[in-house]
Amino acid sequence: MILILGGPRFNTIETAIYRKTLIDFDLPLATALALVQLACTFAMIIIYTRLQNRAVVPPRSAPASDHSAGNRVQRRAKALLLIVTISMLSLLLLPLLALIVDRS
Repeated sequence: MILILGGPRFNTIETAIYRKTLIDFDLPLATALALVQLACTFAMIIIYTRLQNRAVVPPRSAPASDHSAGNRVQRRAKALLLIVTISMLSLLLLPLLALIVDRS
């Protein structure tokens, strides 16, 4: 799939990482390219999130009786967000960590 993205004529960052890892076996450069891609991805996520937060209209405040239910839902949402974030970070960073450990 990675080679389909760039092909022989176009060198995307994904194909550069692939080639440096498997063809040239230049793991330090492949790791550096992967970290650059990861940093760019996180920057885009942060920019998107901030723009999205500006566009969202806050909901009207709930009645006092529904306030505790709203807190419970908000805590569950935060817990789910934390679980998803930790899972995604581990899926993204563990292969890079494996490259660093293998290189040592």
